[in-house]
Amino acid sequence: MKTSSRIQSDQSIFIWNVLGTSSTALISVILLMIVSRVLSKSASDTFSFAYAIGNQLITIGLFQIRNFQSTDILHKYRFKDYFYTRLVTCFLMIAISVLYIYLGSYSGFKGLVIWLICLYRCTDAISDVFQGMFQQRERLDIAGKSLFYRNMLVILGFTLCLVLTKQLVLSLIVICLISVACIVLFDITPSVSFTSLERRIDAQSILGLLKESFPLFLNGFLLIYIYNQPKFVLEQLYSKQLIPAGVQTEFNILFMPIFMINLIFLFLRPMITQLAIYHSKEDKKSFAQLERRLSLVLLLASLAILLASYFVGLPVLSLVYGIDLRHYQLDFMLLIFGGIISTFATYIDNLITIIRKQHLLVIPYVVSFISSLAITGSLARSFGVIGVTYGFIISMMIWLLLSYGLYIMEKRK
Repeated sequence: MKTSSRIQSDQSIFIWNVLGTSSTALISVILLMIVSRVLSKSASDTFSFAYAIGNQLITIGLFQIRNFQSTDILHKYRFKDYFYTRLVTCFLMIAISVLYIYLGSYSGFKGLVIWLICLYRCTDAISDVFQGMFQQRERLDIAGKSLFYRNMLVILGFTLCLVLTKQLVLSLIVICLISVACIVLFDITPSVSFTSLERRIDAQSILGLLKESFPLFLNGFLLIYIYNQPKFVLEQLYSKQLIPAGVQTEFNILFMPIFMINLIFLFLRPMITQLAIYHSKEDKKSFAQLERRLSLVLLLASLAILLASYFVGLPVLSLVYGIDLRHYQLDFMLLIFGGIISTFATYIDNLITIIRKQHLLVIPYVVSFISSLAITGSLARSFGVIGVTYGFIISMMIWLLLSYGLYIMEKRK
């Protein structure tokens, strides 16, 4: 009976993790699809750019603590430390979003859309700290349920509100309220079975956690900036009237599968936690076997994605978004390849984090970030949309090669 119960538990964890991860992959795709079909090209461009800003600033809210939290097998920090640290980082996220809007002179409609999307993404960051706790206790089924229910309700609420009212601002307010309600129902409520939240705040633990996670945060912030750099460049070109309205939306549509590719790695989160357990027990044989198995799974998934993208990728995206994208075939395949490279680099980064050498990751991220800043703008001005694609794939290659080199050097010590 115990074996049967354990198998059922493992199946539940896998299924809900898949559902939660899939819904996370779908939400940005569906939201942009609805906006592009219901609103004007200009409004779609505003939403696309604002969502990119939200993705950038949520790295401040998350502070990349999830990677550390989910592999904190020995419970160096208590949940209250993670929770109060997350409140601090979320406050910083919202404050910086206001400063960004002010400094960028994004007044009126555009500024409000940016801020509301940042507020919505802030609720994602709050939910994430609970999901990290569930993962730490090997209960990704609960985390998956939270993600799935919240994402589905957000999609439903946003779609109904936007279709019925044609008001983007109102629709964003609605999903912020839905997200907060879901955190109470699907994160806070089940968390009481695992931990209690003490009111006493340990400032030393918060500072210690911020210090230990800072290299991961810096890496994450720089990485998302690298992802967003093409969009920032296109926004600059659009503001100078060098590209027409709609190009930002089209590029974001082409870029959507990149985030979905990266989410493949999230399906493997239970194995990452298991790798951390093997490492803490110094079980090198089991660690090496699982590492090889993970690498093989990623390789096979990557080949399948490349084939599917080549044959059906653009036709499906054109059908879903109602925009003819066939002339972007080369751009699209290069972006897909760059996304696959980034998935392998993320995998290597997690291995480096497990062996607690995450401070070294600053090197590949800084080098990739500098290269992206140096080349993407000039490539875009010279070659257009495909130029920003070249810049993206070069930055991804630099990230992967440097991260892999660091991991191999640390393993040989």
